[in-house]
Amino acid sequence: MNPPNPHQPPDESEIEEIRHDAEEKIQAIEQAKAREEASALTKWAKISLFTTTALLALAWHRTFMEMWGRWFPAWRLEKLPLMERLTEGDSYYTHGPLVPLTCLIMAGFIHKRVGLPLHRTRGATILGWLLLVVFFTFHLLSVSPSARVMFVSGFALIGVIGGLILIWGGWPLAKAYWLPVVFLAFMIPLPEVAIGDLNFKLKNIAGDASLWLTNNVFAVPAVKDGSYVYLSPDPVTGEPKTLVIENVCSGLRSLISLVWFASLFAVVCRVKGYWRLFMLAMAVPVAVVTNVIRITALNVVAHHYSIAAAGPGAWFHDLSGLLVFAMALAILFGLEQAIIGLSKLLKKDWVDHRLLGFLEKIPRLDAVRRGPVPPVAVATLTAVAAMSLYWSVYTWDQSFSVEIGDVVPKRVELDGRVYIGQDHELDEQSLIILEYPDYIYRRYFDAPTFTGVDLLIVFSANNRKGTHPPEVCIEGGGDRITTKKIETVPVEGLGDLDMRQLLTQRGNRMTQFLYIYKCGSRYTSSFFAQQFWIFVNGLLARDTAGALIRISVPADPRDTEAAAKLAQQAAQALLPHIDKGLP
Repeated sequence: MNPPNPHQPPDESEIEEIRHDAEEKIQAIEQAKAREEASALTKWAKISLFTTTALLALAWHRTFMEMWGRWFPAWRLEKLPLMERLTEGDSYYTHGPLVPLTCLIMAGFIHKRVGLPLHRTRGATILGWLLLVVFFTFHLLSVSPSARVMFVSGFALIGVIGGLILIWGGWPLAKAYWLPVVFLAFMIPLPEVAIGDLNFKLKNIAGDASLWLTNNVFAVPAVKDGSYVYLSPDPVTGEPKTLVIENVCSGLRSLISLVWFASLFAVVCRVKGYWRLFMLAMAVPVAVVTNVIRITALNVVAHHYSIAAAGPGAWFHDLSGLLVFAMALAILFGLEQAIIGLSKLLKKDWVDHRLLGFLEKIPRLDAVRRGPVPPVAVATLTAVAAMSLYWSVYTWDQSFSVEIGDVVPKRVELDGRVYIGQDHELDEQSLIILEYPDYIYRRYFDAPTFTGVDLLIVFSANNRKGTHPPEVCIEGGGDRITTKKIETVPVEGLGDLDMRQLLTQRGNRMTQFLYIYKCGSRYTSSFFAQQFWIFVNGLLARDTAGALIRISVPADPRDTEAAAKLAQQAAQALLPHIDKGLP
């Protein structure tokens, strides 16, 4: 074989081989450089995502501390087991902290399917910034010292997360991850007064329906009066049988949890289209119906056996509480099977066996570079978090003290008798909840009969939390509201005032309450109206003072109207003086 001639030019095959080797080396260098750049981008993306999450936690920490804290009233009782801490009292949102965990699991499942499909567009960026500006504004207004509307701040978080997703990843990322973001709404408690009103209405609906079933289906004689069901006396002892429709029997607790579960079930169930909306809509009637069945069962058991068998703590009472939820879930599963069967019978395309089938339409874009969240968005979030933290440690100015004690008389004549007032102090727990407002708690006594009329005025010059719906504290203290209505009371110098009247009972003790709110020169029986005007006054730099004026009188179960009349007379005698003393 002849050695290669160095003076002979290479042939075409050798040239092609040299070119191919050079292209491979260049391509390898470019790929290594691209991997290095992508790795750096992914690293910065992770850092910015962690930073964004931390800033969101800082900006909204006070919101969820206040919202979730009030639904775990026994959380500080260290002697109680964990389960009793979570379920003690009217904890309608004990499922709240589970919602973000569920959403994280859902997001992890979506990430496995489609990764992070990032593709920023001008339209998505504009809409994202619009959402950020709007919901950052809502959040800051909500957590400001003059407002502190925490549930609005909670919902604003969802809008902010949606805006950040659009800015970071555009429409593909939003289409992939909209579901866990929307589901965060189920972790936000409704306002206390809304819970109280809704609970009372649902309790009456469930009680009336169960009474009809008890009388007409099971032939058990029963009469309902407010929250109480009166059955036939015990045939052996002759003692009367009375059941109390507790707040938890209203169905509200299971309704809130069930709507969350039904929404999740509607997403993962095997039906599709409008049938998913049907499954979601069925959560409310299913919760009410199952609670009606439970109350009816308790009535029947109490009639045929004893009150002890159906009362709180009895095995049937506690077991029926668990069965309500199991029954509701069984109904939802049954409805799904019925729709699937009907689709086969009618040969309709109503079934989709894929889990989160909408993800099939989203391409997996792993090759897309995962850049960081835009620095401007992170900087804006940093400013919002700083302002939120500043307001979270805001100290309320309690230096303003209303000398109303000298204005409101300590001696008043009611129904021809003279009542002498004596001032008392609120307990420490109430003061903590109300954040130490100015108040006067005066108890008027009629010496010969020892009849008492309590006057409570809770006032705050610059703290919207200083006033509250009395229903929350009344029921939290163990009393049950049996009657709630608006009573028009004519007051000299103030005209006809609409005051809210409550009749409560705890054991054999009954109490008539009469209360009204004041905000500036306005009087209202609506907590929402008072909070609205205090909020507006704060935004307009006006007087943000607010007050709750509450009168309570012990009632004889045989004549509750006499106590209601005495409470109205006390309001007519005291409100003119209170109006002069309050700014």
